[in-house]
Amino acid sequence: MSLWQRWVARVNQPVDARPLALVRVFVCTVLLLDLLRVWQLGLVTTIWRDYDHGGLTTFSSPFVWIDRWPDTGGPVLFGVAVAALTCALLGVGTRPAMLVAAVAYSQLGHLFPPGDRGIDRVLRTVLLLLVFTGSHRRFALLGAQVGATIRRWPMDVIRFLLVMVYLGAAFAKVGGNVQWWGGGETNVLMRILSDPMAARLDPTFAILLDPLWRIGAVFTVLLELSSPLLLTKWARWWALLGLALHLGIAATMKLGMFAWGMMALYPVVLGPWLIDEWRARRG
Repeated sequence: MSLWQRWVARVNQPVDARPLALVRVFVCTVLLLDLLRVWQLGLVTTIWRDYDHGGLTTFSSPFVWIDRWPDTGGPVLFGVAVAALTCALLGVGTRPAMLVAAVAYSQLGHLFPPGDRGIDRVLRTVLLLLVFTGSHRRFALLGAQVGATIRRWPMDVIRFLLVMVYLGAAFAKVGGNVQWWGGGETNVLMRILSDPMAARLDPTFAILLDPLWRIGAVFTVLLELSSPLLLTKWARWWALLGLALHLGIAATMKLGMFAWGMMALYPVVLGPWLIDEWRARRG
């Protein structure tokens, strides 16, 4: 076959729908819990309401809802996002729900730019991608099909997105002014993990493990630089190290949904492997 024919055959290859359906479930769950945490703290009308009406929003754009309804626009968008994410999570009107959720969530990002993090944008991108896939064919209240398959291309796109995220983080570390290679007087990873604003470790304890943090900093950079392995047959072994990295971040730092949002995409890497292992064990 020609190169083009091989490419078409690959992207159209039928694969089990469950890994991508799990991505849908996990992404919607992470976003939903993050929004509900804002509601629990009583900050919905503070973060997403116009400054003149008692909120923090000063952003002005013809594409933002709050320009028309400065008092109620933000809270209404919050409610729309929560409802749409719930429907997408449960598999009720899944594709339209994900589209509505992505639009509403992006509007919330415009209303409060300081709170719109990189992980928010990554997960919105995945939501938009899932609109054009068959992720609703498994783990859904409506439209689920036992043994359903989907085309392979969305799985590969999400893997490529993961590689771009990790390489971007690695290049920022390598090209920045901060020393991540373990040398110098400043222990970068120790400083990050003991930052009182974003970390959980006591500085007096962290300093006792100084050599460990220097090794961890080098490991982090090397792991991120090697992320193209996610596109190879060694992807599952890299993903296990990636999961360990994010579980460590979740345990030692207060970065909101970042670690959980990244791990929500890992079913596209580990899912097919686990399914094959399960089938092999069942004979």
